[in-house]
Amino acid sequence: MRLDPPAYVVVGGGRWAGIMREVLAKQGRTVRNATDVRRGPQESKEQYRERISTMLAGGQIAWICLPPCTEVPLLIEAAIESDLHVVVEKPWMLDEIATEPLARLAEERGVLAGVHFQYCFLDEVKTLALGGTEWVRFGGTFTLGRADRLGLPAIHNLGSHLLAIREYIAPGSEVSEIRCGYEMADERRVVVQSTSGLKRSIELATNEPLVQRFLAAFESGIAVSQFPFGLRFGAKVFTAAEKILQSR
Repeated sequence: MRLDPPAYVVVGGGRWAGIMREVLAKQGRTVRNATDVRRGPQESKEQYRERISTMLAGGQIAWICLPPCTEVPLLIEAAIESDLHVVVEKPWMLDEIATEPLARLAEERGVLAGVHFQYCFLDEVKTLALGGTEWVRFGGTFTLGRADRLGLPAIHNLGSHLLAIREYIAPGSEVSEIRCGYEMADERRVVVQSTSGLKRSIELATNEPLVQRFLAAFESGIAVSQFPFGLRFGAKVFTAAEKILQSR
């Protein structure tokens, strides 16, 4: 029996939210917008969650396209309590302790909550993850020519792409040099080294349909209640980035 694709609510009114609405529509998904999602100065947490739950009603997956802010955990909580699955954009900016209540709530309600780490869906990254080689050293570069738009440390906003790949293919590896920054020559690459000295370098290309692959994997994960890039995964990436930030 063929099932209808799930209905999405894209949360946010910025550039990336617009891109996601377009991608989802092209994939044949029903998409609604939720743009008025900032918490009012006189709005209690309970009032905010109730308002957001009303906005999300009728959807099956909430895709949260907001930069890190105090509303994001409340949005996730409201979505989960409304029995929606949730995708949140990177960077995930909560540690394991702060993340655990949301991860447990999702499990209790039987929904998935994932973080959108799209570069983990590169062909070469998947090949390294499934190849059976133990990678013991990890390094990478993620630099952009444009200026910073979010005001976050580059190791979190850009480095989270690199460190998500590390958590996926080599979670126990030693981190060597990680270079991240803005207004620099565009460069996106990870380098791994095995116990035998074998080195592999991967260019983080953007010409592969990464968002579409993430989308397919997340929806498939709903059917089996399992998805590798969940909130706890995001918390591990955050902790790794914080460790690098504090060492500088």
